[in-house]
Amino acid sequence: MRAVCLVLSCLLVTPAFAAAPDPRDAVLERMATLLEQRYVDEAQGRELATMLRSAAHDNRFDAAREPQAWADAVEAALRATVADQHLQLSYEPGTDFVPGTQREQRVARQDAGGARMVMRTGRLDARSVEQIAKTNFGVDRVEHLDGNVGYLSLSRFVPADLSGDTLRAAIAFIAHSDAVVIDLRGNIGGSPDAVAMLASPFFAADRGAVALHAADNRALGVHDVVSTDPEGAVAALADARLFVLVGPRTASAAEMFAFALKRLHRATIVGETTSGAGNGGARQSVGEGFALVVPEWRSTTGSWERVGVAPDVVVPAAQALERALVLARAGT
Repeated sequence: MRAVCLVLSCLLVTPAFAAAPDPRDAVLERMATLLEQRYVDEAQGRELATMLRSAAHDNRFDAAREPQAWADAVEAALRATVADQHLQLSYEPGTDFVPGTQREQRVARQDAGGARMVMRTGRLDARSVEQIAKTNFGVDRVEHLDGNVGYLSLSRFVPADLSGDTLRAAIAFIAHSDAVVIDLRGNIGGSPDAVAMLASPFFAADRGAVALHAADNRALGVHDVVSTDPEGAVAALADARLFVLVGPRTASAAEMFAFALKRLHRATIVGETTSGAGNGGARQSVGEGFALVVPEWRSTTGSWERVGVAPDVVVPAAQALERALVLARAGT
C-alpha cells in the first residue's frame, strides 16, 4: 500500500515541475493561421503553416533565445519553404497594435461598375514618422543636370500622406526638363500611392487615370488598382524622355514603378534585373512583440515575382546613370 502511495505522490507532484509553455509557440501558431488564411497562394500558405506547426512541435527554433535571432531563424525557414522576399518576421517590442491585426489601412470603395475595390493607403514601414522625416521621406537627391536633364533619386516610396509635399517639391524642381532620370537602384519599395504620385506627372492629363498596377487579394476577395492622377500631370514632363535606373537592390514598390512604366512604354529601364519581390504584403502583429509581413496581393497586370524586372538597356548598375545620361542627352 505504501508503494502505491509513493507512486501516486509522484504523479501528483510531477506536473508542478513541468516546463511552462514557450509563448513563442503561440506566435508560431498565429503565424500559421495567418498564412493559411491570407498568403497569396492558398496551397503555399498551407505548406508554410504546416512547416511552422512542425517546427513548434520539434522545438526547432529553441536554440535562438534572443528575440531578433529567433525572428531571423523563423524568417529563414519561411523563405526556405517558399522563396518569397516579402516573407519577413521582425521583433518590434512596444508596438501599439494588437495580435492578429495589420497596421496597413485599407479603404473599401466601389468603382464605376459597382465592383468592390480596395485602395491600399497604409504603410509597411515600421519606423516612426520622425525617423522617416529624417530621411527626407525617401527623396535622396534632386538635380538639374547639363543638357536640361532632371535627376531624382529615391531610397523608398514613402506613403503619399507623409511624402507628398517633398515629392511635389522635387517634381517641381525638374518640371521643365527635356529628359528625366529616376534613380531606383537602391530603392527597397514602400507604398503604392507614392508610386502613383511619382508616375502621374509623366502622363498627359487628357489620358485620364492610367492604370499602373492591379492586384487581387484572395483573403479579402477584393481587387486593387493603382492609377495615375490626371490632376498631378505636368505638361512638360508628360512629353519628357524618361529613364528609370534599376539594379539587384531595387525591390517591391520600386519594381512596381519600373514594371508599370516599361509595360506602358513610357520609360526606358536601364541597369540590371531587379530583385523579384512581387507579391504585395501587409504587416501583421503576431504577439510577443513580433510582426510578420504576409504577402497577400497577386498582380493581375503582369508579375515580377522571383524573376525581377529586366532592363531595356543592360549595363552594370554602377554604370546605369552614366549610360542613361548619354541616352538622355542624345535625345533617344
